[in-house]
Amino acid sequence: MADYYVAPGDSLSEIIATALAGDTVHLSTGTHTGQLGISGRTYTSDNPLSIVADEGAVLLGGVLVQNSSGIWLENLVVHDTADDHGGIYLYNVDDCVAVGCVASDIPMSTTHAGFRMRYVTNCLIYQCEVLRCARGFETTHAVGCVWRECRAVDCREAADDADGFVVYEIDSEYNAFVDCESTGCCDDGYDNWTSSHNVLVRCVASLIDPHDGNGFKLGGSAGTSGGHIVIDCISENNTEVGFTNNSGPRPSLLIGCVAMGNGADGFEEFGDAEPSTYYNCIATGNGVDWDVSSGAIRNDNHVVTIDDFPAWLDNAPSHIRDIAILAIGEEPVDPPPVEPPIDPPEENPIMGAVADLQVAVDTLVANVTVQQEALVQVEAANVEIVASTAAIETAMAGLQAADVAADVLAEQL
Repeated sequence: MADYYVAPGDSLSEIIATALAGDTVHLSTGTHTGQLGISGRTYTSDNPLSIVADEGAVLLGGVLVQNSSGIWLENLVVHDTADDHGGIYLYNVDDCVAVGCVASDIPMSTTHAGFRMRYVTNCLIYQCEVLRCARGFETTHAVGCVWRECRAVDCREAADDADGFVVYEIDSEYNAFVDCESTGCCDDGYDNWTSSHNVLVRCVASLIDPHDGNGFKLGGSAGTSGGHIVIDCISENNTEVGFTNNSGPRPSLLIGCVAMGNGADGFEEFGDAEPSTYYNCIATGNGVDWDVSSGAIRNDNHVVTIDDFPAWLDNAPSHIRDIAILAIGEEPVDPPPVEPPIDPPEENPIMGAVADLQVAVDTLVANVTVQQEALVQVEAANVEIVASTAAIETAMAGLQAADVAADVLAEQL
């Protein structure tokens, strides 16, 4: 792992082209005018290519990361860039992390979002800010991404379509916003237009005006949009609606949310959407506190458990699922692994022959043991026979001696 240091005036592109996985490129204090561009780098989140800015380092050329994975961006400050893609732009990237990055004062045109992402998977945007840009955090075609402790402040564009946080397109799903804030923006605080199955936890939308002026827009016209989980979020003092399904056809689940001081409805449903569920939500001081369909479920004293979550959460990436479960004070539990059936081992002819040989050897050993025992018995019998033969021979010798003595006595008589 190597460290590279880039001073103002040095070529960012040349130094970044030299760095590899595990290396860190440091941007020194001062104003850097070239674009910070990274393309075609394939690394992992465990061993990323890191770009880290020192305090006081400012980028005027913007940041573009494309067709890459495993990139770490830290403390980058992008200011007043003229790049058409906006301040920080991630295109076709996976497993990238941006920490403590700031985009500010990007010109107010329709394409200049402070932090823009397209075709992204499993990216983490942490403690980043977009200040006084045309749009805040704009994302399309995103799956498994998380925005945590991010802020969008005073985002306004000429066409009045400036959202603090927005996720577009029907293939965008299973994303999460945690402890984020959208304030003083022009259109919507959080716009989940045509996306589905997002999780929003402890987010705040305030002072959204004067265009749509909604705090949380939870759907859109696409046939698969909506169906989000919103937990402990606050929508306050916006010119229009606090929380709206925006005619999205899928029902959302809202838990412990607060709508107060909004100019129109606190909680709103319209269109042909399936009614949503509201547990322990509060609406106060709005133009109309509740404007939801008759089929909506409302329960202000409900003890929320994992069983209340919609079935789609089980299909979400584990880190998105865990965010929702932890938000209601429960601990995630991984489902038990499914053990594959154990197939009987295929018969191996060599192993079979070895087994047969072992049986034959065991039989032979047993037979030898029996024969050894019989031999011991025969040897014992032989010992007895030898002893008996010796006794007989001794007796015969005695008889022969007696017979000789008898013959001698007969001659003397």
